[in-house]
Amino acid sequence: MEDLRKNKLKSYKADKARQPLKDFTPGTVGCHEAMHMAAYLLNNVTQELCDHPAVIQDAEFFRLASEAESALASLFTKIKKVHAP
Repeated sequence: MEDLRKNKLKSYKADKARQPLKDFTPGTVGCHEAMHMAAYLLNNVTQELCDHPAVIQDAEFFRLASEAESALASLFTKIKKVHAP
């Protein structure tokens, strides 16, 4: 996983058309955007997947959707902790 992250970071830095990484550090609009997107996706996963009849009637579907919900909740919480303490 760490190798994948480092490769993505390297690719981002190599693309000179992209915004500088400093525009996405905690306290910036860029970091707020990531926090907002985590909250938005969390809400969608909860409402559109975890509460969906096809998901709640299948134990494996529900487990996977719940893991996605939990991961997004953790991501939101961690971003919020450093961005808007």
